[in-house]
Amino acid sequence: MVEFRHVYKVYNKQTRALKDVSFDLKESEIVFLSGPSGAGKTTVFNTLAGFIRPTSGQINVFDKNIATLKRSEILQYRRKIGVIFQDYKLISHRTVYENIALPLILNNYGKKEIEYSVKKISEKLGMEAKLNSLSTELSGGQKQRVAIARALISKPKLIIADEPTGNIDKKMSIQIMDAIASCREKGAAVFVASHNDELVQTYAQRVIKINEGAVKENEL
Repeated sequence: MVEFRHVYKVYNKQTRALKDVSFDLKESEIVFLSGPSGAGKTTVFNTLAGFIRPTSGQINVFDKNIATLKRSEILQYRRKIGVIFQDYKLISHRTVYENIALPLILNNYGKKEIEYSVKKISEKLGMEAKLNSLSTELSGGQKQRVAIARALISKPKLIIADEPTGNIDKKMSIQIMDAIASCREKGAAVFVASHNDELVQTYAQRVIKINEGAVKENEL
């Protein structure tokens, strides 16, 4: 489903954020990306999500090299994936309901289907009582749950999660990871960056270790 092939990313003609990175992600697989701060994890995620282009190499997703897609094609690609940002990326002047519903609105789902889907995912993540609140009225943990609900609502085939449980207590972390992991049942590939060793041990089928921009280990 996902193929990184000899990917490099160089900033300012001298800073090598990624150095010859290669790995695969398969359908129905949960893979964790681990490494210290500054190792290159966020750059991997940003290239996979299409927010930045690699300097060289191929990133094949859904049988297309997203490194060469036009801007309009990248926007269409992002509608097919679910991205959970470490800093949430919620729309501040929109309600929780509107933030969660956004992927379905962009993909032209009907009103009743949107209402049903938002209700179902918000109940699963314990946010049903906040649907009419603005995102600015939420705690950090609540914002994270909204971001996760938004990423999962359209049942994407690829989920990219950057520290999805970073602002949430242990009990809610397990609930959230269960929700993310359940997407495997529908064939999704799940790619997670996390410093939480307990979550890695519990949920990871494979761990890719990265340091100084290069893959050091790719463990089963």
